Amino acid sequence: MHVFLDENLPESIARDLTEHAVSSVDREGWKGTRNGTLLALVEQRFDVLVTADSGLSFQNRLFGRRLSVVVLPTNLFPILRDNPLPLLTTLTELESAERRRPCLVRVGWDGRRWRRWLDEEAGLEHELAPAPAFKRLRRSIPTL
Repeated sequence: MHVFLDENLPESIARDLTEHAVSSVDREGWKGTRNGTLLALVEQRFDVLVTADSGLSFQNRLFGRRLSVVVLPTNLFPILRDNPLPLLTTLTELESAERRRPCLVRVGWDGRRWRRWLDEEAGLEHELAPAPAFKRLRRSIPTL
């Protein structure tokens, strides 16, 4: 699958997505491109846009798009690096989902996921089977 990482995600998470062709805003030379224009560009060449921008679906009309969008709960590299399974699980399911039917998938910290088909105007969200939960980083407290 062709996966595009949004500008708000660290490009280095691509190392965990070896089964997919991955690109990013920097690699494509699209840095600073507005969301509406970026969506149109991404839609022409990619199957999935991965982002941490939870407002993307509210700020842009996604109905009728030909690509899927995965919204992660964070863009912090240490957390994404240590927790590749929620994204990998979601991409694997999207790859086999009903003829790669375009959808929006929101992934929560606890691994809960919701899907909305982008070819249905009403676009009701349905809960999916959970993916592994994100483990938050624990900061060590120095001893005195």
